[in-house]
Amino acid sequence: MIRAFALIMLLAGCAVTPAEPETAQPGEIVEILCGPRSMLLASLETGNGQTTAAIALTEYGDVMEMVTAADGSWSMVISNPGGLSCVMLSGQGWQEVKKGQGV
Repeated sequence: MIRAFALIMLLAGCAVTPAEPETAQPGEIVEILCGPRSMLLASLETGNGQTTAAIALTEYGDVMEMVTAADGSWSMVISNPGGLSCVMLSGQGWQEVKKGQGV
């Protein structure tokens, strides 16, 4: 999926100018944190206190992991079968919801 997005952007002739997520303007491409899964997850645990809270397999064969910390910070990590993992989203305010409880 990441490769498909990058290929579409290149074919469309879009300039890839990484920006910091906090300062990105609409339509600007931001830099995504990627690396080997074990190193990326270790970095999230050491730097943010985030550990895996949920894991699922996507329809494309990628693994999606939600990593969370006690302070409510969270990150969504997507790992492809080749071993590349990327933080796709991150934020604050993670809350556990028991099945059937609702929000």
